[in-house]
Amino acid sequence: IAKPIDPNRLFEVLAKWLEKSAPTDSPAAEVAKPKDVDATPLLEVEGLDTDVGLRVVLGNKSKYEMLLRKFVDNHGQDVETIEIAVAKNDFETAIRTAHTLKGLAGTIGATRLTKVAEALEDAFVANDSAGWEKELESLRSGLDPLIEGIVQGLPPETKTPPPDRASPLNGEAVLPVVEELKQLLKEGDANAVQCFERLSKMPGCGRVNDHLDGLRESVKNFAFEEAAEKASSLEMAIQELMDGRKH
Repeated sequence: IAKPIDPNRLFEVLAKWLEKSAPTDSPAAEVAKPKDVDATPLLEVEGLDTDVGLRVVLGNKSKYEMLLRKFVDNHGQDVETIEIAVAKNDFETAIRTAHTLKGLAGTIGATRLTKVAEALEDAFVANDSAGWEKELESLRSGLDPLIEGIVQGLPPETKTPPPDRASPLNGEAVLPVVEELKQLLKEGDANAVQCFERLSKMPGCGRVNDHLDGLRESVKNFAFEEAAEKASSLEMAIQELMDGRKH
């Protein structure tokens, strides 16, 4: 998915991923079976229906927490973004921001906020200044405490271990994983996230860390088209390392 993230495209990626992950005898939107679900308590935030959000990721709490973190990072300032756009008469940006927020709020289970963002978008489209002023204030009163609650409720983010720079890079072992990642990215399959994590932990991958850092950011943002190009660059860098050893 290219930046800026299109929520409709994100939904397509998630739907494709769920279709591949779900059992053949159950609908993709169904929460994972109890034995597959982490039983540790989930955060409780007013206005956030975590059951709805967990359906998107088949009950996988780590993936849900990742979505919540991205929501905080990318949409915590949406009210200010819209206010600046309105002040500049840039209603295209205001409508796009409200529309994106509406989609992603629905994804994480912020159902009330979804309705407010939808009403705000409709007011902009209808050129209803009184309506958008009212809905923008409602958005602020809903979004600010939601963001604060998510930030306070999420566990500390796990630090990514430093890449292994000491071990030699085994290109013959790493390149097939890179090829697998490229294929997942081309198919828009969100299992690319796990594939990348597996790749980044392989011995010697720290030797191409500059390529891994950029690829990691694109994969985490579901910018899969961009990530596929970076994966190809990574593949070339690994091949160059292998060729250099032969001479």
